[in-house]
Amino acid sequence: MIPDITCEVCKEAQHKYKCPTCRTLYCSVNCYKQHKSNQCQPKQVLPKTSPPISPEKLEGIDDYERLDGATLQLLSESDNLQELLRNPHLKQLLKSVDSSTDKKLMMEKYMQEPIFIEFADTCLGIVRPIAENAS
Repeated sequence: MIPDITCEVCKEAQHKYKCPTCRTLYCSVNCYKQHKSNQCQPKQVLPKTSPPISPEKLEGIDDYERLDGATLQLLSESDNLQELLRNPHLKQLLKSVDSSTDKKLMMEKYMQEPIFIEFADTCLGIVRPIAENAS
């Protein structure tokens, strides 16, 4: 059941609208005008971050398969990787792998997809030189 959320301005009626600037909930034109007269400011949007991976999820992963912080930083700073991750099809494939109970099977399946291959090659191109220097 969805809870009734009241207007954040009058605190009486159920909200029907959201301010496009700051996302404040309001119920009527009068409440909107009153809200706007109080110098509405955009809410600061925090960047989306993934929750830290729990140690239980890392069990079964050998140390040589884990990436250190410096390598992860290089991946996050890669313009090529950032551009690939904007692709909605690749996003859907990655979500599918992440939610799969058999990740290895899903990755093998998606290695037939050109965008997934490009993503994997880009990641390996960033990670491989670091791994080769460490050897």
